[in-house]
Amino acid sequence: MTSRFCDPALDIKRSNPGKLAGSIAFVVGVACLITFIGVTLGVYLIGRQIDRAVSEFGRSFGWLSYSLTFVVAFWILLSWLPPARLSRALRVAVLLPAAHAVIVLLAWPAWNKLSGFVADRSSASALVTDYPLARAVALTLAAFMGFALLVARRRSGEWLHGFIMLALTELLLLGLWLPISCAVWPGGAGTWWTPEAPLMAHVATRVAFTIVPPTVLAFSYTALALRRPAQLLAWRRVTLPVVGVMFVVALMTRFVASAREMVLFSNLITLVLTAMIVAIAALVMFGIALGVRQVVAHRAFARMKRVDGVIVEDGSEPALGFEITSWLRGPRTVQRSFAISTPAGTIPVSGAHLVAVLPAATTQLEVGECIAVLRPRDRVVIAGTGAATGAPFRSSAAPLAGELYVAPADRPAVGFSHVALAMWRPAVAYLLIVVAVAIPALAALAAT
Repeated sequence: MTSRFCDPALDIKRSNPGKLAGSIAFVVGVACLITFIGVTLGVYLIGRQIDRAVSEFGRSFGWLSYSLTFVVAFWILLSWLPPARLSRALRVAVLLPAAHAVIVLLAWPAWNKLSGFVADRSSASALVTDYPLARAVALTLAAFMGFALLVARRRSGEWLHGFIMLALTELLLLGLWLPISCAVWPGGAGTWWTPEAPLMAHVATRVAFTIVPPTVLAFSYTALALRRPAQLLAWRRVTLPVVGVMFVVALMTRFVASAREMVLFSNLITLVLTAMIVAIAALVMFGIALGVRQVVAHRAFARMKRVDGVIVEDGSEPALGFEITSWLRGPRTVQRSFAISTPAGTIPVSGAHLVAVLPAATTQLEVGECIAVLRPRDRVVIAGTGAATGAPFRSSAAPLAGELYVAPADRPAVGFSHVALAMWRPAVAYLLIVVAVAIPALAALAAT
């Protein structure tokens, strides 16, 4: 629990609940543009690598460029055009990562067939032509999920937030470190590769040099975020400038990159692609798990024996709420000790399961802020798994306080809006990371 627990004055006197700020909508728009440019340009560059002797074979995959461009445009329009209770930009942000997944699913099998016809084999290592993408993604997912489970311990649902934080942090750090690592260790003294200094002379060492530093930092950051969220907020003024410096350095190294560094970067880009797919998978798993958990919790709550009650007035501080601790995870449920008055007696509550949907006003929260869901004098419905047997509830049918489920009296039904409100920040963070990683990648093309 933070020291700024649900400021009572914050309840939402800010405008436009459910809407996104103009700057955030701008980031979503830029991500859509980068996606469109990246797909079109990527297919064009792949086409340039295909040997002219097999141009007919290459033309047989001509559908790829047109279909992927159409998929991107149609997906964005379909996400934007229908009317929505929440912000259209929010909906696009939540659905666009799934479009990236569809693009990869369509493009990678075609590349596996086309890669055997790359014209200059000396500039395309096995990391490009024979990369085991599915195996790499599966191993990375397993490792990240295992780490998140270990660090989160038994905190309910926290491992899922840790998993998505780790995946997004890894994508950001790896994407920015890759151009820097190519400049630090280009693998040879000349501007071009030679038989004496080939492009990928030590593949295992090169891959380790690219992956290990950002992964260690991503693991450390995630562990800190799960164990000490208040410390993470305190260090936010330091972490953001550090990421900004990394972005500038990555951009500058790409602008002045030699031919060797450019080709090395293009061979190692499959590692960033792996991190991107893992991040998308984490977002999708987070959304599905969140939706399933909410439906199960609400149905289970509806089947339990329920009791009406009122939160005892013991001050102005809210009892339960949702806090925003980072853009890399969903909202965090926070609560203080309170009591609920019921017809069977007063129940002290030091820990309860909150059965509620996210308010639309959470879109207006900043990092470190919290919005109240339940306050003193609010009417609630409570349920539990057993009855009290000892004093002061010896003859009471009230639920056990340690196994208590609490819901607002006007508990709304679960829908897509709850999932969207929970995952739009990580989704926007993913899109911003993709833009930050893509800009240095495109910088070299602009400099040539």
